[in-house]
Amino acid sequence: MIIKKSLIILLFLFFNSCVITNKSKIKQTANKYMEGRINYRSGDSSLLKSVTSDSLFLIIRLNHDYMNLSQVPVHPIDLNIRPRSVDINGDIAKCYMNSSQNYFLNLRNVGDSWIVYSENDNIPNSYQLNDIRMKIAEKQEYIINKLRVDSVNNVVISFRYGVSTYFKSQDDSKLVSFCDTSTLKFVKAFYNYAMKRTGMKLILAEMDKYKYAVGNIYFDEKFAYYQYNKEEENIILKKNEYGYTVVGVDNIQSKYFNQEEFNKNYRSILRALGLTPSLRYMSDEIK
Repeated sequence: MIIKKSLIILLFLFFNSCVITNKSKIKQTANKYMEGRINYRSGDSSLLKSVTSDSLFLIIRLNHDYMNLSQVPVHPIDLNIRPRSVDINGDIAKCYMNSSQNYFLNLRNVGDSWIVYSENDNIPNSYQLNDIRMKIAEKQEYIINKLRVDSVNNVVISFRYGVSTYFKSQDDSKLVSFCDTSTLKFVKAFYNYAMKRTGMKLILAEMDKYKYAVGNIYFDEKFAYYQYNKEEENIILKKNEYGYTVVGVDNIQSKYFNQEEFNKNYRSILRALGLTPSLRYMSDEIK
């Protein structure tokens, strides 16, 4: 009887010792996890990866990538927290942290160690992975498109400024970097035509009225188009190794302009070059 009681006590002590040891290991893993999360913000993923399941680490990495792409100021979560208590249920455990929120880690036993496989009740799954991957793809597409749009917009602004400078002073130095050779020749030829047809006084008066423009930017396989808002006139650009350059206006590439086009589309070309307001606000004296 005494031997039996002794065995029971020994088994109890052994079991209790195992529980204490496992709780200690779980808390150590939780501390490493939080430290790893902090290190990951600085680009070091080694510690976090050593105590995290593959699926959870992938979710963390993808979310981290998405936040970097978004470049939205975000107040970082306080990760300087420590384990408060541990509940063990076989090979599964919950480690409650001393956070102001109800925050806990889910761990599972792997061999002689424990790894974190989820936070709170948010267990990684294929739907989450597909969702964040889709968000990253959309954000990458948005960034690429924004870079293109910004590049086109900057060239258009510089080109219009170069055209107005040339019309005022015949200085083409502000123009040559933003259009191809055909467009530079076209602008000069059109300036000579406009001086004979309208004269500088009227055009300068229109240029003084015209302060800004609003447009939309579109792309196809070969060209980019700056389309004046709710107007037919546009500026045509083509991508080169440095960005974009203007290759035409008013829906025609510069190399195809001739005297007949000048005669037929004079007012539209003035507008497309950014020298005047839209056609409905342009002076009737310009004919």
